[in-house]
Amino acid sequence: MMSADELGKHFRQYFRPVLAATHSLVVEAHRIRYDVYCKEMKFEDDPGNFMEIDEFDYYAQHGLISHKGSQSFCGCVRLVVPPLSNRFAKLPIEKHCSNAIDKNAIDISKMERGTFGEISRLAVRSQFRRRNTDAKTPSGAPPTKSSFQENERRHFPQLAVALYLTGAAIAMLNNIRHVFAMMEPRLAKHMNYQGIMFQQIGPAVDYHGIRAPYYINDKALFEGLPPVLHTLYTVIYEELREQFSPELSVHNLSHQEEITHNHLYGSK
Repeated sequence: MMSADELGKHFRQYFRPVLAATHSLVVEAHRIRYDVYCKEMKFEDDPGNFMEIDEFDYYAQHGLISHKGSQSFCGCVRLVVPPLSNRFAKLPIEKHCSNAIDKNAIDISKMERGTFGEISRLAVRSQFRRRNTDAKTPSGAPPTKSSFQENERRHFPQLAVALYLTGAAIAMLNNIRHVFAMMEPRLAKHMNYQGIMFQQIGPAVDYHGIRAPYYINDKALFEGLPPVLHTLYTVIYEELREQFSPELSVHNLSHQEEITHNHLYGSK
């Protein structure tokens, strides 16, 4: 097992987290999602424009991880935060899987708006995965002959974990302390094993495969992270913090960002 310093070093050597702060970077995230969710997994219908977009993207901030060797983006994730100005806006988990959430565990409707969000649409392009057994999951990992070489895969095999930490870093930058996610129980188990302690808040349901609702807050995240992943999170957070500015906050879209969002998603 790598030490904390080794993992951080190898991540910096091969990868870079990127905040999708421009129109072209947001498009990159949508194209990755198209490749994975529409073309490969067939979870969503092909929209015909090579981008996978839904209603929640209008109030989401996107993150990517770039692969330095191939100068390409290997994965993406987003943080959806319902805006304070729209009390009808929901998280994806509320709209599609509300019946699966145990309100005795947590009741989203009673939470203060602007303090919670959802990490979703995590996707890793197929050439950056590593195991045949995971070929049919967006965060899985079959072998590849791409420029993502075997030594790089050996040094940094867990892009899904890095993307969840990217989503967590984006949440912290936006002062979001409560995060939800719908994920495969085996991925949640893997995250918990790694020290990212998601709490299951309802039964598994069939939603693009068997998935269950999960919740984590900032206290649970940082208390559970082992030193090796805390170092990786710090590397990711510091990289994203350099790219972040108040006008990019999900709470404070600038006029230019509104134009970008309207161009992609339509005005609201």
